[in-house]
Amino acid sequence: MKKNTIEQLFGILSKSKNQEAFEEALIGDACTYVKGLVGSGLSFHLATAFKKLKKTTLLILENSEQAAYYLNDMEGLLKSTEVLYFPASYRQAYNPQATDNANVLLI
Repeated sequence: MKKNTIEQLFGILSKSKNQEAFEEALIGDACTYVKGLVGSGLSFHLATAFKKLKKTTLLILENSEQAAYYLNDMEGLLKSTEVLYFPASYRQAYNPQATDNANVLLI
């Protein structure tokens, strides 16, 4: 999608009442739970709010696959320097039966 088209979508979305309510929820200090959006709807709402509010936003998702989809969306909608990805970094005792093969390099 061309940048002009995306900017036009941001302009249209920023004038909607749903977007205004979404931004009001983000301004507060509490966590915000969003439901009912499909596809890249949440990504467009977040990118529009980010451009308007200039506020750091943390998006916590259920798994790494879902995070990768949103990362791709947000990098396409915003500058890549405005989007950061923090992979899971919890510590867990070594369990050879539960090794995540996506993180294993065979030499």
